Amino acid sequence: MALAAAGCVGCARPAQPQVPAGVGGGPGAAVAAAQGVSGRVVDGAGRPVTGALIEARSLERPPRPLAEIGVLSGADGRFKWPLPAGTRAALRARLGDAVSCERDATAGAAEVVLTLPAPAAGCAPLP
Repeated sequence: MALAAAGCVGCARPAQPQVPAGVGGGPGAAVAAAQGVSGRVVDGAGRPVTGALIEARSLERPPRPLAEIGVLSGADGRFKWPLPAGTRAALRARLGDAVSCERDATAGAAEVVLTLPAPAAGCAPLP
């Protein structure tokens, strides 16, 4: 096959599938990846927590719908929540009966760290 293609001058190239910007490996994927919220879930000793469910709610006024219901933390405790740049959301992690405090997160900003379980002293409320 490579031999036939190498000798073909002016042959039509097969059409490339069109992938929307930011989807999969399509054009703009790096930009879209930078626009989400990155974070990690850790235990009280700072060790990664695998398989925690990360939940989010919009802090925008009026609230914006979120495309994902939830995401899971990986083996290293890391997660990525896809949100448009500048979007604010409250994130929390849940694993079994353990729940973290909510943390204010802005898409494209610094990494968010969620600690499981929440401290015994409780959590500061977010709007």
